[in-house]
Amino acid sequence: MEYGNCIVCGKSLLNSEERLELHHIKPLKEGGTWQFKNLAMIHETCHKQVTYNKEENNKLAHNRDIVL
Repeated sequence: MEYGNCIVCGKSLLNSEERLELHHIKPLKEGGTWQFKNLAMIHETCHKQVTYNKEENNKLAHNRDIVL
């Protein structure tokens, strides 16, 4: 959580009625970890967006200095 906002859409996570999900920026199956740096709490729809869109996920990784 970046100051209470979703790192994908920038909207508040705290006032949302949408479900929240924990996203591994570098997937576990690709060697990702459970370290805080690799995790992001995001909206359910945003999670689907970054899971199926490598370019979007690469932006998140770059912002967190994570090598994919």
